[in-house]
Amino acid sequence: MITFRRVFFLALLGLFGCVIGVIAWLCNPFDKTAWRVPLHLPVVGVVHLRAWPLMQLGTSSTGRKLLNHTQWRSKHGLVTIENQTGPEKTGQVQLRCEACQFTIKELSSKAIAFDAVNLTIDQVNDHFTGTLEMTSDQTSIQVLYSAHAQMQGIDLEWSLPTTAIADLLTPLKTHSVTIQTARVTGHLSANGTLHWPSKRWSAKPVIQHFDVTGLGTEKIRTANIQFTCPQPNERASNNEAPPHIWLDKKRMGRWLPMAVIIAEDAQFMHHHGYDFETLSYLLAQENPNKQLGGSTISQQLAKYLFTGGERQWKRKIEELLYAVEMESTLGKQRILNLYLNTVDWGPGICGAADAAQYYFALPPQKLSRTQAAWLAGIIRNPHRAWQEQYLANNPDMKRIASITRFMSTKSKQAPTKLAFTYAH
Repeated sequence: MITFRRVFFLALLGLFGCVIGVIAWLCNPFDKTAWRVPLHLPVVGVVHLRAWPLMQLGTSSTGRKLLNHTQWRSKHGLVTIENQTGPEKTGQVQLRCEACQFTIKELSSKAIAFDAVNLTIDQVNDHFTGTLEMTSDQTSIQVLYSAHAQMQGIDLEWSLPTTAIADLLTPLKTHSVTIQTARVTGHLSANGTLHWPSKRWSAKPVIQHFDVTGLGTEKIRTANIQFTCPQPNERASNNEAPPHIWLDKKRMGRWLPMAVIIAEDAQFMHHHGYDFETLSYLLAQENPNKQLGGSTISQQLAKYLFTGGERQWKRKIEELLYAVEMESTLGKQRILNLYLNTVDWGPGICGAADAAQYYFALPPQKLSRTQAAWLAGIIRNPHRAWQEQYLANNPDMKRIASITRFMSTKSKQAPTKLAFTYAH
C-alpha cells in the first residue's frame, strides 16, 4: 500500500513537473525576441505564449489527439480544431472558424465578415503547407501557402489561383455602396510573400479582362457637373470664393495639360484607368507601410468626384472601380478635362481657371511652360507648396526642370522666374 502511494505520488509529481515544464517552454519570459500570441485560458485569462513552441505542440501527434474536436473562443470567432486522418491527410490539422470576423484597419474601418474560414496545416519539421479558404455569400476564395517557422516569426509564400475579381470583392460589399453597386468582370491571380509578425508583405498580381459597369459615370460625359471646392481655413483671403469656372479643352491651353500628364501620370494615354506597371512595382516591395501612391489621373478624378480622401485600401478599390468605368464611358480627353477643372491646387484653389488666376493672374491658355510645370509639379502636395513655395516666393526649380525637360522644345523661350502674383 505504501509502495502504491509512493508510485502514485511520484507519478503525480512527474505529471505536474511535465505541465510546469511545458508552460515554461511556452511562456519563457526570458526570451525577449520570440513571436508571441495571446491565448485566452479559463480562470487564468489572457496569456502571451511563444507562437513557435505552441505550433509545434499543437501539430505534434500528441497535440493533435488532445486538440481533436475541441473548440476555442478567439477574437475572430469560435474556432473548431479537427485532426484529419486518411492516407493523404496524415498529420494534417484543420481549423474552422464559423461567422469569422477580421479587422484590418488599413483596408476598412469595419470588420470584414466571412461565413466560414477554413485553414489546413500540414507540418514537416519546421515547414508548413496548406490552404486558407474563406467563404462569403456563397462565394469562395482560396489561398495556397508554404511557410517556414522559427522562434522569431514565420516566413510565408502564398499564391492565389485565378479567381473572379467579383468574388474577391464580395466580403467588402457591406462596407461600400460603390463595391455593392459595381458590376465587375475579369479575373485575378497573384503570388507573394508574408513575414509575420513584422507584417512585411509583397504581391505580384496578374489581371485579365478587367471591366466595370453600373456606377453611372456616363452621366457626366457631356454636362458640367456640380462641384464645390472646399475652403480650408489656411487660405489667406477674407473674401468669398469666386464661382467655380469650367473650361473646355481649348481654353486649357497647350502647356498645362501636357505638364500635368508628365508630372502625374506619364502613361495616361495608354492605360485603362490604372497603371499596372507602377501598381505591380509598389505591391512587389516588402514594406510594412505600403504607400497608397501610384494613382492615375483617372483614379485621382474619382477621388475628387466620388470617393473623398479617406486613406484606406477600401477607398483605393472604389477609386479603381470608378476609374476603369470612366475609361469606357468618358474617354481620355473628357477625363483629363474634368481633372483639370477639379484638381486641388492649394487651400480653396480648385481647377485650372482658379489656380492660374490665383497664382499668376492669367487664364490657363496664357501660362508659360515654366508656370504650367510649376502648377503641375505641386499637385502632389499643393497645400505645402502654397505655404513653402508660393508665400515664400521660393519655387522648386528642380521639380520644374524635371517636368519641362519632357515638354515640347519648339518654344525655346522659357522664363527663369515664375512671376507669382500676390493678388491677396
